[in-house]
Amino acid sequence: MTRGYICALVWSHHYLRHNVKTFLGGYLPPEYVQQGLMTKEFDIFGLGVIIAKLMAGREGYSKIDDMKEKMFIKHVHGNWRKKMRATLPPRQLEVYCEQVKTCIQIALECMKRERQERPAIQSIVSRLEQTEY
Repeated sequence: MTRGYICALVWSHHYLRHNVKTFLGGYLPPEYVQQGLMTKEFDIFGLGVIIAKLMAGREGYSKIDDMKEKMFIKHVHGNWRKKMRATLPPRQLEVYCEQVKTCIQIALECMKRERQERPAIQSIVSRLEQTEY
């Protein structure tokens, strides 16, 4: 591969990510934006964006492209922990923090670039039900 080809690939990937995110607020999955494919995983991607925006807030969500998955989870989880620490007893705090972490993980799984890697809705519902205490 030539250097120019590699640069073009990197640029096109960055350009595509930016356009997917900005087009309709990033709710459309890459397979639809790139190829017009309407699949059963289409809504799962949008659900992930909604959950991520709810959990991270506007400012936090804007950092999603700049962080690796684990770092984003840690960042959002830490923000929630700080907010809840002032109002919840320690035992309840840990339960809620685990719920927050699960929600963020689900959101990121729903937003996977490859649609086959996104969870089924039954799996999402089951995981959310398991977090209830």
